[in-house]
Amino acid sequence: MRKKLKLTLLVIVLSLSIAFIQPVCAGNNTDSMNVSIKSDLDETLGNDTLDLVNESRLEVDGDPDMYVHWSPDGTRALLLTRLTVHAKNKPEATTRSEIKALYLMEADGFDIKRIAWGECTPYTRKVGNDKLIGLPSWSPDGDVFTYTSEELAKNGNILGEFLIVDADNLNTIEKGSFISNKIDFIKKWSPDGSYLLYRGYKKGEGPKCYLLDLTRNITRRFPITQYNPEDITWSPKGNKIAFLGEDKGNESAFVYNLDNGNLRNIFSTKNSSIHNPLWSPDGRKLAFSKIEDNNVKDVYVIDINVVNGRPYKLTTLHGGILVEWLDSEKLLYTEYSPEDNLYSISVNSRNKTLLYNSTNESGIDYSYSDHSFVDPTGEFVFVEEQTGLNYKTNGYINKFTLMDTDGSNKKDWKINPQGFEWCGDDLLLEVVTENDTNKLVMVNASTKSESNTSVNGSHIEKINWNPTGRYLFTRTYSQKRSKQVYHNQIMEISGYGKPMRIDVDNELTTNSSVKISVKAVSGSVGNATVYSNGENIGRTNSEGVLSHQFKNNGSYRLKAVKVGYINASHKVSIGGKSIVDKVGSRIDNSVSDKNETDNPGLYGKLLFIVVLVGLTFLAFYGYLKFKK
Repeated sequence: MRKKLKLTLLVIVLSLSIAFIQPVCAGNNTDSMNVSIKSDLDETLGNDTLDLVNESRLEVDGDPDMYVHWSPDGTRALLLTRLTVHAKNKPEATTRSEIKALYLMEADGFDIKRIAWGECTPYTRKVGNDKLIGLPSWSPDGDVFTYTSEELAKNGNILGEFLIVDADNLNTIEKGSFISNKIDFIKKWSPDGSYLLYRGYKKGEGPKCYLLDLTRNITRRFPITQYNPEDITWSPKGNKIAFLGEDKGNESAFVYNLDNGNLRNIFSTKNSSIHNPLWSPDGRKLAFSKIEDNNVKDVYVIDINVVNGRPYKLTTLHGGILVEWLDSEKLLYTEYSPEDNLYSISVNSRNKTLLYNSTNESGIDYSYSDHSFVDPTGEFVFVEEQTGLNYKTNGYINKFTLMDTDGSNKKDWKINPQGFEWCGDDLLLEVVTENDTNKLVMVNASTKSESNTSVNGSHIEKINWNPTGRYLFTRTYSQKRSKQVYHNQIMEISGYGKPMRIDVDNELTTNSSVKISVKAVSGSVGNATVYSNGENIGRTNSEGVLSHQFKNNGSYRLKAVKVGYINASHKVSIGGKSIVDKVGSRIDNSVSDKNETDNPGLYGKLLFIVVLVGLTFLAFYGYLKFKK
């Protein structure tokens, strides 16, 4: 009996010690990440997509592919599935077609709703029922999302409509038609989600660009004459749009001011082309490049706030490209001299700094990346370059190099092309070694500390990290005989707070009771503290609801805070009319501040340590007593 008690006490002491030292954040300096499988998407969305196949006339080619689009607050996701099919008993290429379906789900992969689906096959084209679902995207505030319903015309153009859907009740709140090819389709949100710029089609007018004001439910024509999506960009504050077009036969760069409707031609050239307008992070400057026939690029910068100001030539590039702003005073660009080099240049002094020199014959790899060269915090720079073949997957291997913004403190890894995701200054890499192609490595960019895990399947095809860091979509595959078997999963990474969102009811008027709901992936969040423009207005009840009366018209920033959750932020407009009943939620990217009442902060941590040490002492004292 005494031996059993001794053993029990030892187990208690060891358990408490382990609990005390157990890592809670994957970015800590540990050997392994604390990751678990949350949901199997093949069993849910995959099977639902397979059920859409009419087996009387179609056969399936392989497993459904999946593409995840996380909501900005990290609580939900749009997921597009794509399934290749062919006519029954006719596997030849001419009958191969596809089925696509769009779903909305909670971030953990549950509470799934199918939004739309479509089939594009020779049969559907013959009977006039051709439809493909594509291009889902969230508004930056996360209140609404868009997707397209398309059919392919005989001339190769895409005919269809795009829909704007309320993410809460799934009602379609706007619908527009378009005629486009995949190159010139335009759909660009303003940074705060108040406007949508799109290229649409109205009968009798032909394709035009339109600006939809979601806060006032107004659509108006927008003066764009060229339709390259890369040449249209919103300013960071969302009050200006830079775009390229034609003026009196000259290639020109324009800036449109939404506040006063002013359209300004800032630069024109007759025998050259203009490309890649880029706003500085503070919205004061605009950079662009003018390209000559011999691929020489002149980089120009203009201070937009200077009345009647004109662009000045910053530098000339020989075979390189203008990449992006490093900060509001420096630009990144590449140049072949003769190697592929990455530079930063000051827009004031024109001093340039070599950040990275590629000694590889292939040079810096741009072909895969939709990503920036700068991390989300703006504190680090990274590049990819192709280094060789991955003989296990018949794909390529890239070298991923991380560095400080001055080019110092470089560290590199071998990864799958574009096999990386950021969350703050945490970096997730699909690392390739001689023995492993299913390894994930998490790196804290500041400390360069690493942790790792292996995922289900022999090889990683793609990952998509939730903006809160809590959830991760992985698509992997295993080779079984001559067939690749795919696995699509949602993983949960401990150490990151749970995402929350704020919803409000429909009646947003003064002196009426407004219902404010705080929700998370697991359901309603009770006992969350809610602030309005910094003022504490109360806590949610057990159902996650708080009722509040706003005394004056205007805009209010709501904030919800609870320990263990990531703060939710939401802007509401009282007394205004909107196409949706709210302006929007966005991710705060921080856990509750230490000066707020429901966060124990330092005192809570100290209390936890004191209690833990006390329990350990009592257990050890009891062990000594029984030993005697």
